[in-house]
Amino acid sequence: MSIYRVDSNDLTAIANALRTAIGTSNLLIYPNGFVEAINSIEYKSVTVEDKQREALFLQRQISGTYSNSGVSYIGNEAFETCSDLVSVNFPNCKSIGAFAFALCSSLSDCSFPVCEHIGSNAFQLCSMMSVASFPSCTYIGGHAFESCTSLTTANISKCQYIGESAFYYCSSLATISFPQCTYIGSDAFRGCKSISVAAFPECSYIGSYAFANCSALASINFDKCERIEKSAFYYCTNSSLSSMRFPKCSYVGPGAFTGCSALEQISLPSCQVLDVGAFWYCSQLKRVSLPNCSIVYSCAFGNCTALSEIILPECVSIGSRAFEACDALEQINLSKCTQIASQAFCSCDNLKSVVMPECDQVCYWGFAYCSSLMYADYPKCSRIGYMAFAYCRTLSYASLPLCTYIDSMAFYYCDTMTSINAPLCSYVGSDAFCYCSKIESVSMPQCEYIGSSAFCYSPKLKTINALGCSYIGSYAFENCYSLQSASFPVCSYVGRLAFYGCNKMSIVSFPMLEHVHGYTFYSCSALAYVSMPMCSRIEELAFYRCGLQAALFSQCTYIGTSAFQSCIGMSMVYFPKCETIEYGAFYYCIGLSSANFSRVTYVPPSAFYSCYGLETISFPKCEAIDECAFCYCKSLSTVSMSKCVAIGSSAFMGCSALATASFPVCEIIGKAAFLGCTSLTDLWLMGSKVIELQEEGDLLFKNYYVGSFPSIHVPQSLVTAYQADSLWSPISEYIIGE
Repeated sequence: MSIYRVDSNDLTAIANALRTAIGTSNLLIYPNGFVEAINSIEYKSVTVEDKQREALFLQRQISGTYSNSGVSYIGNEAFETCSDLVSVNFPNCKSIGAFAFALCSSLSDCSFPVCEHIGSNAFQLCSMMSVASFPSCTYIGGHAFESCTSLTTANISKCQYIGESAFYYCSSLATISFPQCTYIGSDAFRGCKSISVAAFPECSYIGSYAFANCSALASINFDKCERIEKSAFYYCTNSSLSSMRFPKCSYVGPGAFTGCSALEQISLPSCQVLDVGAFWYCSQLKRVSLPNCSIVYSCAFGNCTALSEIILPECVSIGSRAFEACDALEQINLSKCTQIASQAFCSCDNLKSVVMPECDQVCYWGFAYCSSLMYADYPKCSRIGYMAFAYCRTLSYASLPLCTYIDSMAFYYCDTMTSINAPLCSYVGSDAFCYCSKIESVSMPQCEYIGSSAFCYSPKLKTINALGCSYIGSYAFENCYSLQSASFPVCSYVGRLAFYGCNKMSIVSFPMLEHVHGYTFYSCSALAYVSMPMCSRIEELAFYRCGLQAALFSQCTYIGTSAFQSCIGMSMVYFPKCETIEYGAFYYCIGLSSANFSRVTYVPPSAFYSCYGLETISFPKCEAIDECAFCYCKSLSTVSMSKCVAIGSSAFMGCSALATASFPVCEIIGKAAFLGCTSLTDLWLMGSKVIELQEEGDLLFKNYYVGSFPSIHVPQSLVTAYQADSLWSPISEYIIGE
């Protein structure tokens, strides 16, 4: 039900209009009794069109000054959009309904000396109102004075409750007085850019964005405030607002003081919880004391670049990015803190000392880029997260006596750290200590897993104690130039390039390792001794350019491409179970003197290319020798392969000491197979048919400098056939029947 109130100055036309609108035939007497009759009418059924017609009519009729001493209540929308109404006086009105004077764009003065309740949106967009004086009001509803852009003064001394957006964007509001207010709703004074003083001595609650963007705010008083909600003082940037105190506040909401760029000090002695971004980008904040705070949430002090001192004796949890980029912070003592969340102190460039004796976890990026941090001492920490101390380039040591897990890149590029103590650590993630260029020793006897690149490019690392390790990832110790030995008694997996370039490592022991992946010990030039009794497979370039003296692999069945290439000091190999040799497996092993492979059936291209010291070979099951397999084995004097069927091109080219060679079942010989074998005197080819050549016979042996040919021994029954063969005929005179 809606109620409209008029007085004796109104015209009979108003009454007639209302009679028509509601369909009543009652006679109305004017002037005597007119007001009472009109005000007694109850609107039982009013259409939207009726109300619009009434409003338009009333707007045209009610203007100037309006006063009524007999009214105690003004209903919802009573004078809404009365654009010509200038002044109102209701000396006995105690309650104003919602939207009662909304959009009264000319209303500049109002008097409600006994009004106790102002409804929501009551004076919204009264753009000419300059003073709000309601000395008896205890309640202001939401949006009550929203966008009253000319309002300069709000004197509502008995008000206890201010609803949401009550003075939202009253941009001229400079003076406010609410000495008894206990509750300020969200957005209550948001955008009131002229307010300089906010004194609310009895207020216990400040809602979200209550004073947001109050750019002139220079002084506050909230001695009894217990709770500050989200962004309550968001971007209050006045240069005079340098200090704040909230002696009883126990909770500071998300972004409560974000962007208060002049704030230097704040006192929150009763605060227990500091929520997300509470002081984010308070660039002048220097000192904060939170003696009772137990939780600091994410971004609470992020980018407070001037913050040099923070007191948090009771804090147990630090949220992500809580102190990110606090460049002036040099030390912090968090004696009860148990967890450091992600990026909590990331990029605190001047942070030198951190005391956290109870901390059990440092999450990812926790102290990343703290370029002045000198040590990491966490006696109870069990887990170090991803990049937790990455790029802490002044960190000298890390003591983690109870830590069991160090995540990827945890200490990446800590290039002044000399030692790590983590005796209980079982997991070291990828790149965990990569580029720790001064670390000299690592002791992790219980470590079970070392991830890829975990210690790569740590050129001063000499010793690693990880006797319990079962897994070593790719590149784990790549280019650890000072590493002298590697002993991993239970390790069963070593990834590619794991020890690539460890050129001072002389001994490796992997008694449980079955598979050596490609490039694992590539260019370990000092590696002289390898113990891998269980190894069954060696992949490509695994020991390339190693300093091995011998290769003893009793269980190995497979040798990959160039696996031992250029191991120039290796004199002996032992592979009793090897069945497969790949391309260039022993290429340029110039110190190798003998090769015994009793199960190999195929010698691939360049397998023993340029093994200058190779004197004897034994391949009793070999059926094929591919091109250049023994090329330039200059010390090889005799060859006998009873099952070899095919000899590839240049197979024995340049074997200048080769004197005799026997291939009793050979069926095909490739081009230049024995070219340059200048000492070859006897070639035994006792197969049951004429051997197929790939070129004329003289080119098989012809030496460009000597031009000699060996005696070619064939079955007597085939001599004529050999001599008649077009490719054998050029050297028919050297064919001898046996």
